[in-house]
Amino acid sequence: MKLMINQEHSRRPYALFGLLVWLFFALTLSFGTSGWLIIVVFSSFFSLLSVVAIWALIKFALTSLIAKRSKLGFIKGAILISLASALLILLFNIVIVGYFPGMKAEGMPSLIKSFYSTFFLYLLVLSIAAFIYVWKEHRRIQDENHDFREKLLQGEINLKSQELNFLKSQIQPHFLFNTLNTIYGMALTKSEKTPDTILKLSGLLDYILYSVNKEKVVLKNELKHIKQYVSLEKIRFEDSLEVSIEFDEITDAISLPPMLFLPFVENAFKHGVRNENRLTVKLKLEVTDKAIFFVVENSATESNKNTAGIGLQNIKNRLNLIYENRHSLKTGYKDGVYKVELRIDQV
Repeated sequence: MKLMINQEHSRRPYALFGLLVWLFFALTLSFGTSGWLIIVVFSSFFSLLSVVAIWALIKFALTSLIAKRSKLGFIKGAILISLASALLILLFNIVIVGYFPGMKAEGMPSLIKSFYSTFFLYLLVLSIAAFIYVWKEHRRIQDENHDFREKLLQGEINLKSQELNFLKSQIQPHFLFNTLNTIYGMALTKSEKTPDTILKLSGLLDYILYSVNKEKVVLKNELKHIKQYVSLEKIRFEDSLEVSIEFDEITDAISLPPMLFLPFVENAFKHGVRNENRLTVKLKLEVTDKAIFFVVENSATESNKNTAGIGLQNIKNRLNLIYENRHSLKTGYKDGVYKVELRIDQV
């Protein structure tokens, strides 16, 4: 049933084209003769011939031009169809004039008597039909290419979104592992600060649950989150930790993806080395009209300067996915200090 409907639908343009050609020739021939028989016969012939010719032109010549991009194939097909049409027109005129009753050359319009005029008019009709077909095919191909590009772009966006969500899902367990490990150590020693530490962790978890799935968060809240994390680390390290925080005063207008800076801070506490029984960590954030600068320094040794956890690698991947060429990340060791410098360009 579906096939029959499709076949019927595909025949409609040819039927409409044949009807228009018939009306065109009927109107044209009516100016040169009053005989309705001549008008009907010749209009019907040219209508049928035009439908067959345009079908052959589309199937063979124009298909080579559009699908295969073969100009030679198109030229060959067009020439063959034109020659065949010319031969059929000549034979039709001979048969009609010589053998059909009532079809005398004297009573026919000058247009039919002149083969060149008739053939030119016929080719003009075919050319217009071919032009319309090529134009419609060009529009169809453009629409298909546009839809394909849209689907391809949407697929890339979905893939990038899935990859970002996967990376963020890895960052969360990494952060929780470090923090819970701190609380576990405090619980073993029955520290009085354990309840307060659990409350601080609760605040951090609340931030994660309500912000990590967002595309962007306010930078001021992100920095507050980092300070909460540092306060947890101060409880764990007690007097053996020296932390310096220098954050510029910023407005609520600046936003960025959540948990973008925390892995660098975590890395400083996790892999930092105590010099003279003290771990030194310095955090600095500077905001200008052009960029956001975030710097993390921690005491280290030559042997652990290349140490990096899964969180640091994930954040590098996130930066490449989100900011591509609009950021720079530098890491290095010098004189007992491991330093991370991140610059994010503001658009």
